[in-house]
Amino acid sequence: MTSTGLRDEVREVQPQPAELDAILAREVARIVLEAEHASEIAHQGTAHWWYRVLAPGVRCYTYQE
Repeated sequence: MTSTGLRDEVREVQPQPAELDAILAREVARIVLEAEHASEIAHQGTAHWWYRVLAPGVRCYTYQE
């Protein structure tokens, strides 16, 4: 059996600290934007409208908070 010698040529690339800082800053900014958007949607809420039929063709609408 013959070895191809690939193990000698494989090297791991270590990211530079400045690159990691930029990547982490973008990731944190993305997470913050997603959290802000989710909280805006959660605070919008929906209105609950109810109605009663007082007579044929007559409805009384009420709003419940």
